[in-house]
Order: sequence, then C-alpha cells, then structure tokens
Amino acid sequence: MRYLGLSLALASIIGCGNSIKPNADLTAAYLNDANLNKTDLGYANLFESHLRSADLSGSNLTHTNLQAADLSRADLDGASLSFADLKGAKLVSANLIGVDLSFADLGKADLSGTVMTSANLTQANLRKANLTNANLSGANLTGAFFRYSEGWDKATWTGAYYDTEHPAVWPKDMDPTTLGITEKKPED
Repeated sequence: MRYLGLSLALASIIGCGNSIKPNADLTAAYLNDANLNKTDLGYANLFESHLRSADLSGSNLTHTNLQAADLSRADLDGASLSFADLKGAKLVSANLIGVDLSFADLGKADLSGTVMTSANLTQANLRKANLTNANLSGANLTGAFFRYSEGWDKATWTGAYYDTEHPAVWPKDMDPTTLGITEKKPED
C-alpha cells in the first residue's frame, strides 16, 4: 500500500507497540509533530518524508529508507536505526540520545546541533555529513567512517570511543585524542 504525500501533521498516532504494515511506502508523507513513539517502522520507505518535531522515541527504524527525510528537532531517543539509509537526511537539532545507528548510512546528512550522546555509530557511514555543533559525547565510534565530514572541529566528542581493532576513519586533519576520543580494547 502506498501513502504518497500522506498528511498527518499534528497527528497523534499513539505508539505503545503500534506497527505500520511491513515495507510500507510512506514516500513524502507529512508526519510533522506526529506521536510515533515505540512504533515499528522497520523496512518502511520514508523517502523525502517530513518528520519535523515527530516523537519517534523507542521506535524501530531498522533498515528504513529515510533518504532526504526532514527529521529536524525529532525525538529519536533510544530508537533503533541500524542499517537505516539516512543519506542526505536533515536531522538538525534532533535528539539521538542512545540511538543505535550501527551500519547506518548518514552520508551527506545534516547533523548540525544534533545530540547523539551514547549513540552507537559502529560501522556507520558519515561521509560528508555536517557535524557542526553536534554532541557525540560517549558515543561508540568503532569502525565509523568520518572522512570528508564537515564541522567535526565544532562538535563535542568528550568520552566518545572506538575499538582498537576497528578504528574509525577520521578526516585527514583530525586528531581524535585531542578531541577527547579514546581507544578501548575489545573485551575478551
């Protein structure tokens, strides 16, 4: 079923275990301010969707297509976005505290002002992402790809870490240790 341009602005789709039909096509849907907390949106197509200030906390967005979606000021606290496609997505000032972004593609995403404390960015692609004023304190950066990212020098990295066996790929001029990023040996 396709929901092209679906308008749910100010909608209150109460989470509590809600799920959208698997592989739902919500291309260009208007979900600004929607309450979608704890909703299963795994494998959904939300290409170019409008999710500004939406509550997606605790939601499953695994393998979801969020390319070019607008998630500015959205609350994704504790959500799972592993393997999600967020290329070119706008996440300005979004709440990504404790979010699982492992293996996610955030290439060219605008993460300026985003709070990603304690987020899992294992093997995530952040090539050409805008990190200006982002807070990545305590984030797991194991194997993440940051080469060519912008604004990394204006981001907060205190307490972020990576596994010594799978170091992150940094921008050429970046020295992770001067930014407070530490190496951690993998647990045996």
